[in-house]
Amino acid sequence: MNIGNERQLFLDSLMVSEVKGVERRLHHPTRRELVLTPDRPWETVGMPSCVGYFQDGDTYRLWYRCDDNSEGNPRFTGYAESQNGLNWEKPNLGILDYKGSRDNKLVKSLEGKVIRLRVVMKDADLFAFRFVD
Repeated sequence: MNIGNERQLFLDSLMVSEVKGVERRLHHPTRRELVLTPDRPWETVGMPSCVGYFQDGDTYRLWYRCDDNSEGNPRFTGYAESQNGLNWEKPNLGILDYKGSRDNKLVKSLEGKVIRLRVVMKDADLFAFRFVD
C-alpha cells in the first residue's frame, strides 16, 4: 500500500509490519462541555449519533442522526454548523417537511433505513454534499 508522504494516524497494526523502540499510547479524552444538545421534537431519541463532520473553509459542518419518539419512530439527519468547533448552531434550512412544516434543521429522512455509519462528503463538482449510508 503506497501512502506517500502524507501523515497517518496509526490506531492498530494494519499498515505496520514491524515496531522497534516505540509504544502505542492512546490518551484518555478530556471531558468538556456539551456542544450539541437535543432541543427539538425530532431529537428525542439517541441524539446525536452517527455523526459526520468536517471543516469547510471557515465553517465546521456537522450532520447527525436524530430520531423522533412519536409513533413509528421516524429517523432523520439533522445539520449544525460552527465557526470554532465548540459552539454549534442549528440553522433552519427549510429542506425537509416535518409534521407539516419546513421550519427545521433536517436535511434527510432515513425512513425505513438502518444506519450504522454516516459519511458525508463534499462534492466539488456538484457544489453539494453527498451522504453515504
